[in-house]
Amino acid sequence: MYLNQAKEHLVTLLKETIPAFLWGPPGIGKSSIVKQICEEKKWQIVDLRLSLLNPVDLRGLPYMNGDKDTAIWLRPEFLPIEGEGWNEHGILF
Repeated sequence: MYLNQAKEHLVTLLKETIPAFLWGPPGIGKSSIVKQICEEKKWQIVDLRLSLLNPVDLRGLPYMNGDKDTAIWLRPEFLPIEGEGWNEHGILF
């Protein structure tokens, strides 16, 4: 599939809120396509490079819930919170 086709398909999937997986070698424009879509739609983007994160980085750190003797996970600061400067639409890439 060519990049312009990938962009068209991705836009269609996003309209239907269907998750998508972009796969390909480095440097072919996957990130650029997603950034272009976000700029065109005035959406926010969170660009995470999972190869640079440890599992605890994404899940957060646990702390004790004293009442129930269970763990609660602290949300990482780089993940958006609805209503705190984030609009209704965006892409977690």
